[in-house]
Amino acid sequence: MVDYDEVASFIQTEQTPKGTWIEGAVVSDSVADHSSLFQINPGARWYYEWESAATKAQRFTKHALRVYIFQRVQAQLRVVGLVSSSEFMVVSYRRAPSEVRAEREALEALRAVVSVQQVIPAETAPQSSDRIAATFERKSPLPGVRRVTGREELLWQNRKLWECQQQDAMTSSKQLAILYYFLGHVNASSHGSSLEQLGGVFRDQVARSRSVAVKAWGDVSEPLSWTFLEPLSQLKSETDSLNNGREMEKDDRDVLSRLVQICSSLAGWLALDSANLEIYRRFLRSYSAALLDKNRVRAGYAEAVTLMNKLVDRFTGWSEDPSASSSTSLSLLSEEIMTVVFKYDHLKPLRRVLLDLLSSNRMLGMHEFVAQLRAQYLLQHAYTMPSRHTLAWTNGTQVSAFDGAWAFNGRRSLVTPIQGSSASDVSLSCLLAFMRELARINIRPVDSQSLEIYSDFNICSVAAGKPNPNARSQAGMTLVLDSRQRFFSNFPSGVSSAVPLGGYNYGDYRGKLMSPSSFVVEIASWPLDGRCTKAALRWKFQIDSETSQSRGNLRTLVVKAVLEEGLLRMDDGNQAQSLQVVPFDLKHEAVEAWYPTYEMIGVYDRVG
Repeated sequence: MVDYDEVASFIQTEQTPKGTWIEGAVVSDSVADHSSLFQINPGARWYYEWESAATKAQRFTKHALRVYIFQRVQAQLRVVGLVSSSEFMVVSYRRAPSEVRAEREALEALRAVVSVQQVIPAETAPQSSDRIAATFERKSPLPGVRRVTGREELLWQNRKLWECQQQDAMTSSKQLAILYYFLGHVNASSHGSSLEQLGGVFRDQVARSRSVAVKAWGDVSEPLSWTFLEPLSQLKSETDSLNNGREMEKDDRDVLSRLVQICSSLAGWLALDSANLEIYRRFLRSYSAALLDKNRVRAGYAEAVTLMNKLVDRFTGWSEDPSASSSTSLSLLSEEIMTVVFKYDHLKPLRRVLLDLLSSNRMLGMHEFVAQLRAQYLLQHAYTMPSRHTLAWTNGTQVSAFDGAWAFNGRRSLVTPIQGSSASDVSLSCLLAFMRELARINIRPVDSQSLEIYSDFNICSVAAGKPNPNARSQAGMTLVLDSRQRFFSNFPSGVSSAVPLGGYNYGDYRGKLMSPSSFVVEIASWPLDGRCTKAALRWKFQIDSETSQSRGNLRTLVVKAVLEEGLLRMDDGNQAQSLQVVPFDLKHEAVEAWYPTYEMIGVYDRVG
């Protein structure tokens, strides 16, 4: 059974060309011999949500038509027949002329509104919104467009016009998103050479930021080992899934591996390079004061996208890999990603995501950009304001066993999937986030129950100048260990917690100080879309400060963790809300049960 509204609301018409259903017509219906004749797609029209830039990639995709015959039963439809066509491929694609006309009419309407707005003199500003609305209402409304009035209409028109004027920024934001989603789908254990290159990028950045060898590591030439990921290689990998179908040719494997290497090295360089981090810090400081200026924020977003585009071009130009010559710009790189996604079957789950991304008409990453500007503004404001409290680490009033700089030891750490759980391999983007946030950290006491954790790869700091001993010069993660439900505003790297990681929202936590050398923290992460049943995550950490006699009484941090999954079912009253504003208790109550999926042991060596 299917809800009638789910089908009726998404039928393709001239007004809704992107509908997912095409309504057929009954040609004849014979009761005597129980037969019916239907005409499928009587309008001879089939709409694809494809941008022209993706057409090349679509030619690798096989399609099939499915014909459903429904019988209506009150508010539902019963499937009484289902026929599927044989597989086929599309040779060419042309957008429907009626849709082109509709887009042009909409753009002309927006231009007319803006031109009227510019003619209105300043002294008539209080009545300007009414005059603009009246002018717009005189034009014949487009069918299928939701009618809004007043300020909401003007805001929508202003945003759409700005987006139309910033097509280059919108295109580049989509191309950056393609890179992000691609690395979020590629399993790490299937691409060992890419892991080695990421380790090399990490090593180079540490060597640049640290001029002296670190005694605790022994071999400073290889500061990060991937040994802790070995248990994950036992899980079903991409290669295993390919063996169940057709074997991937060696040339195909080489092409995919080279592309993954380029993308992972690029992302690692963008996230970890010290020169790039300084560029990000300066850029955020220059625009943080404009947080409440809509035009300046928009200009900053467009400039940020342009900056990232230039950095990608700079990296591909610097790359020593001869195969990188085919990916010398962000646009070409994203096109190559689209090609492999629609060529290899094991990447099929990513196709729908990228098609939705390409067909969207919004500035991707705008929310995240504003969230980071807000974090930068709050840091700079707090730094310039006088404070009643002096941070404990500045005057030595508090000393804890966790103080100091710490480096993750991959050889002594381990990530183990729990047998029978839904555990899977980790993605390359997940490892990149770990490297940025937790591979090298500094821990400082705030008071007897609070700690601050900072990453060496920080993007949020105040400008160099007169120091303020009573304020923080960097944004990091603050943990209050008083057993109460709390919210952290920043990750250790200074990235705002309002920026999703891996498709999840973070921030909710509660921690408790168990002893002077041990504390526990529980962090919950929630899916971005709370309107459907999806898995939520709960991270349980126990952090102990220990002294290793076998290693010359060196101090170490031992992190024991369990990752749990639980199905999040929000009721109708909370579905319309963002999960970020739903109270902590209500979200936990919406999870019926938590199931462990991974066990982790992380060891950190003291640096210096």
